[in-house]
Amino acid sequence: MNTLFIGKNFVELAEVDSTNSFAAALLANRPADGTVVFAKHQTAGRGQQGSIWTAAAGLNLTFSLILYPNFLAARQIFLLNKLVTCALRDTVATFVPACKVQIKWPNDILIDGKKVSGILIETNLEKNSIRSAVIGIGLNVNQQDFEPTLHGKATSLALSANHEFEPKTVLDGLLERIEAGYLAIRAGRNAGIEHAYLQNLYAYQEDTLVEIDGRQQTVHVVGVDPDGRLAVQQGGKLYFYAVKEIKFCL
Repeated sequence: MNTLFIGKNFVELAEVDSTNSFAAALLANRPADGTVVFAKHQTAGRGQQGSIWTAAAGLNLTFSLILYPNFLAARQIFLLNKLVTCALRDTVATFVPACKVQIKWPNDILIDGKKVSGILIETNLEKNSIRSAVIGIGLNVNQQDFEPTLHGKATSLALSANHEFEPKTVLDGLLERIEAGYLAIRAGRNAGIEHAYLQNLYAYQEDTLVEIDGRQQTVHVVGVDPDGRLAVQQGGKLYFYAVKEIKFCL
């Protein structure tokens, strides 16, 4: 693994309920910065806002990363989200160069409009800074069959490229990109990540169909505010929505 510190402490599990839960329990013993908890099978993976992340055993990447970004203020949590999301998007794009790879706000990755990955970031705050962060990532690598409710909505690298990949190779590339982004924001170089996030954001500067309060309507996506809320224009007015308050009608 061509990194300075991320992944140097690597905990590999055959099976676990949730890598994020396992990693969070490790925090009591203050494991090394950049510790990775990797599971071949995750039985109760967790997604955003209490949703479930399911993945076939042995075919995909399910892992969590422990970081101590105390150089970031509490209000910069979404910047951490942006760097991880951009690293994941760029990694996916290298393996499916013929496909359109985008970020679906706040941090899902889409290949030609279908979800291939999700992220769950859980933080502990100390005064006004981020004491620790557990970053859970699920990436469909070689899975080719999905449950009926996900048909037409989920995909994998293998399905998109028409051949399988070595998950370890994908993981190595992803961790290298996360570390590069992390070191950049630690040095105060945020502009590149901010720009990349917007340029790869699904429906950015476009009119798109969304669901708000159970009603479908068209809005114009204009960006994301520092708190991570989606900014949209509608009827000449600017509105901001948090996660679960608005849903894209893909």
